[in-house]
Amino acid sequence: MINNMETLNTLLQQATKLQVLINKKRPFEGNQLIQLQKYYKCESTWSSNALEGNTISLHETQMILEQGLTIHGHTLNEIYECTGHDKAYDCMFNQIHKKEIDEKYIKELHYLFAKDIKNIPYPGEYRDVSKTFVTVTGSEYSCPDYDEVPAKMTELVDWTNTMRDVLHPIELASQMHRRFVYIHPFPDGNGRVARLLMNTVLLQEHYMPVLIEPKQRAEYIRTLENGRIYPTGFDIFIAQRELEQQRRFMKLLNIEISQNISEEKKEIKKNQRKTNGEYDMGY
Repeated sequence: MINNMETLNTLLQQATKLQVLINKKRPFEGNQLIQLQKYYKCESTWSSNALEGNTISLHETQMILEQGLTIHGHTLNEIYECTGHDKAYDCMFNQIHKKEIDEKYIKELHYLFAKDIKNIPYPGEYRDVSKTFVTVTGSEYSCPDYDEVPAKMTELVDWTNTMRDVLHPIELASQMHRRFVYIHPFPDGNGRVARLLMNTVLLQEHYMPVLIEPKQRAEYIRTLENGRIYPTGFDIFIAQRELEQQRRFMKLLNIEISQNISEEKKEIKKNQRKTNGEYDMGY
């Protein structure tokens, strides 16, 4: 447990230092900004959809988003998942100058993502008595009853805005994601909205958006599920993904990573070996 908290704190300190280096290169302008926005929108859309079983490739996603092409061999719903996520992603960028999140914004994200997808009823509306049965992929836990959703969502939004000045931005983003998924307020599309909300918080605090690749899905689901009892494990997972994106971004901008940060990375691996490569995900 102590090793887990030490690991998380080290990751957060490391991410803070890297983000300071990245922020020194701001503002990003002109063609550089356009290319960065295209890159992250395409990667985010592909990876978030792939986590939910969408079979459209990264290259095909790029063709759909940038050229408006219809890709043969895929269902219309898969294509609409791409175009819907694209619209929701644009909405997210309109929100990042604000230092808060509200329920209207959450519902708008879901509406933009789901409005053309035939098997997602009532886009932008919380589930009600006619659609009470929802499940969380890979979870043995049940979701709150439909009549509890409005109060729990109000509580979540209030908690997020209150804790903004208390938690590290990565912790805040991770914990909001986790709490949102446990509520599962919509009939479907909750995972994609959760990841957009997580990245909204990160971008509002000038951190990089997190991308979770399909190959990381098993660990993502495991730490998210275990996070009901041991939330530190999911925080660690998200912090690691943030660091991955920071390093990738620094490489694109030719920003050198200092030696002391490399030493901290070695220390993290040392702590992981003490637990045989597995987190017990405790405090």
